[in-house]
Amino acid sequence: MVKLHEIYIILKKRGLPAFHAKFGRAELHPDLVSGLLTAISHFAKELRPNEQKDINTIKREDFTIMIEDGNKTFGAIIADFDNKDARLILKRVIDKFEERYDKNLDDFGVNTLIFDKFKDVVVKEFGELLINPFYFPMLLESDKELPEDPFIKKIVNLIDGNKNISEIANSLEVSIEEICQNIALLESQKFIELKIKIEESDIFSPTEKAIEAFSRETKSHQKIIELFGDTGIDMLYALDGKRDLKDITKELQISYTDVLKIIKYLLREELIGWVELFPVMRPVPFEKLMELTANKEEQALLFTLRNLCDGSYALSTLSRKLNLPKEGIKKFLEQFGINVRWIEKKI
Repeated sequence: MVKLHEIYIILKKRGLPAFHAKFGRAELHPDLVSGLLTAISHFAKELRPNEQKDINTIKREDFTIMIEDGNKTFGAIIADFDNKDARLILKRVIDKFEERYDKNLDDFGVNTLIFDKFKDVVVKEFGELLINPFYFPMLLESDKELPEDPFIKKIVNLIDGNKNISEIANSLEVSIEEICQNIALLESQKFIELKIKIEESDIFSPTEKAIEAFSRETKSHQKIIELFGDTGIDMLYALDGKRDLKDITKELQISYTDVLKIIKYLLREELIGWVELFPVMRPVPFEKLMELTANKEEQALLFTLRNLCDGSYALSTLSRKLNLPKEGIKKFLEQFGINVRWIEKKI
């Protein structure tokens, strides 16, 4: 998942920021950034007057600026790396901005404060890139009224501190992206906060961004060594998308406390992501199921799982539905060999 830091929508005629929002910890002055981007754009046109395309990417080792053009404005996102989805959303956001404020964009004396209300649109549009579906939303006390949106109220009714965003999406039978968009809006308006819960049964795998961390010469590799020594790199190699943290902790022979510190850092830096396992059971007849185990309790559980394990439910969801540990369900299903297959999904 790409890590977004800031977004700018800049007025072409004035070269000033019409809208600016921060997603991360960046502390850049909007006027300086918009002035820089406008100057670079003008310089490129002077340098190559016959060139039809404008500059759409500015790269540095530690960040990338993605630029998309509109009619009266252009937008820019500062992010860790170039990302196709972020560009598509940025283009959509620019179109919505110009459609909403078209009459104001030609007014040189316009007070840009009128554009502040556009933040809700931006947060919601970029929600799928800002929100990790494995995070757990927690309700906050608020004097404000919830948005008058029946769908948002359905989401809020499911927020109990025990369901992550992915599970809420599953409960409502809608896409994770749609839930993330609305969760981002609720978080932005201080109705909720997001918590990370890491369990021994969680499974992780490296992201695309982690590729550079495997190379000794890169800053990200050196930072991991600085913080955690070789153990941090060993952990990154061990996270293969198949084994859970309990197995990896045993293999590396380190304390679970240290494991959590490393995992939280790798998650924060977008170097790893969760992997969900979705078990699928073959449609075995009831009589055959009974032959797989003679234990009555196991037979009852097996019958329940046969109805649930159709690829729709993640292992974590099954765990909460059945009030059983993920590790226990996984080991139970694994003993039935070819009757169960596992679909791995990176989230």
